[in-house]
Amino acid sequence: MQTPATYKFDLGQQASIAVSGETGQIIARAEYTTGTNSYLLRYKSADGRAVEAWWNEDAIALDSSPAPCAYCNGSGTCRNPYSAVLGPCAACATRPSSTANATTDASVNPDVSRA
Repeated sequence: MQTPATYKFDLGQQASIAVSGETGQIIARAEYTTGTNSYLLRYKSADGRAVEAWWNEDAIALDSSPAPCAYCNGSGTCRNPYSAVLGPCAACATRPSSTANATTDASVNPDVSRA
């Protein structure tokens, strides 16, 4: 009877490449009869290219930073609805470990109350 595969990482997790620090999302994984498990990581390379590459299990580590925001892709700024003005991303502001470039300027962000 075949035993179920054990994987160190789950699909969809954020991971980083140990030697370069580049981070991305695990989008596939493979097991082999000989050798270690491999993971297909989709990431942005240091030179800005979008890359998908297979990495051995020992070459990647979990990335502790949160996944990029689905609305602003981690930039921290979004176009406010019905406006051409860019402002802080409301979704990022509610994230516990937000690194968004939030502003307190009420002229840019109508959600900020004037003191």
